[in-house]
Amino acid sequence: MQGILNAPGSTASQSAKNAGVAECRFMRAMGYYYLVNNWGAVPIIYDNIGQLDKASVRNTIESVWQFIILDLKYAAANLPATASQQGRLTKYSAEGMLAKMYLTRAGLGKTEGNRTQSDLDSAKYYAADVIHSSPYSLLANYKDLFKSATNNSSNNNSESLFALQWMPTNTPWGVNNSFQAYVAFDPKITQTGDGWGSAQGGSADLVKYYIANPADSIRRKSTIMFQGDFYPELDQKDGGINVTNNYIANIKKYVVGSPADNNGKGAFMAAYINSYVMRLAEVYLIYAEAIMGNNASTSDAEALKYFNAVRTRAGMPALTSITFDIIFREKRVETALEGNAWYDVMRLYYFNPTKAKAYTAGQDKGNYTINYNCGLQPAHLDVGIYVGVLRGDRSNDLPCHCRKRS
Repeated sequence: MQGILNAPGSTASQSAKNAGVAECRFMRAMGYYYLVNNWGAVPIIYDNIGQLDKASVRNTIESVWQFIILDLKYAAANLPATASQQGRLTKYSAEGMLAKMYLTRAGLGKTEGNRTQSDLDSAKYYAADVIHSSPYSLLANYKDLFKSATNNSSNNNSESLFALQWMPTNTPWGVNNSFQAYVAFDPKITQTGDGWGSAQGGSADLVKYYIANPADSIRRKSTIMFQGDFYPELDQKDGGINVTNNYIANIKKYVVGSPADNNGKGAFMAAYINSYVMRLAEVYLIYAEAIMGNNASTSDAEALKYFNAVRTRAGMPALTSITFDIIFREKRVETALEGNAWYDVMRLYYFNPTKAKAYTAGQDKGNYTINYNCGLQPAHLDVGIYVGVLRGDRSNDLPCHCRKRS
């Protein structure tokens, strides 16, 4: 920031400088969001030059949250309404984050049903402005969110408020997205010498959710793989990938395939796809919760409109009433593997630590195998199968389909 404000001989306009500082302060706010959630009270460094020779002391958690919100308010006031370049921040990026921060801070030091109403109101206000005034919109198809063609540094989609902008190269190191390298279950998927994720999969707890909710198949197939899933967008030259793994639900989200599958874009440990930090779908869910506020449930038409917009896109039935637990679960499933789950648990911990600890303790985090029992029908037919999860436990078996190609 000092370099922007005090650049010698700069001919940039004051508004351009303010926008540059706004981007810096947005990023600083995000840094402190992760710091306060993971470590609680931390020192606030607001002037890294002026404070250089001063001893660092921990500020209060309340002060850190105030600092975060002040930075984001400055960002919202000084960033443009539309991105100046692909992937650049806008005022609505900042307002979406303000909605999230106010919703989180509302619970600090409070109890369930007694969160700070002014913070809930602010969360509602900023979420509403993003929803009603910004150019952002939900993509029609959930699966398109996690394809390179509709989520890369040259083509940020209409749902992306803030995403890490990765380059399709590994030079210089650090501009590349290496996530696919570690989670793609077979080198045949990446065809760049990586793809080491055969032992990586969705958690047992997440797999249990999808077994209990087979109708949520659109999000499931875009997030984790079951045996028999077919992905025509991967290994296109050989006709696509038919998943044959029968012991773990390997990861699909952010797995986009080889450079040949993506117009030549990508390289070793460099998948050409952005990593979301905030999507409009999350703002919709924040809005619904903020409208509900301290009530145990809500049937408010506005809250249901935007909650159900997220849900019905995924092929799930609309609900006529929602609670905190329903919204919490919806967000967990909607944004699985996008870095949100732990911070939502921390948000819950602020106003109900007992419930937050029980939630994490109750999750199945152990190793698992998935048992598939396919019928004996000819291979060219859809074959009914049953999936059992967690060390042979058949109590959660459910029918699904194993697609086999003759």
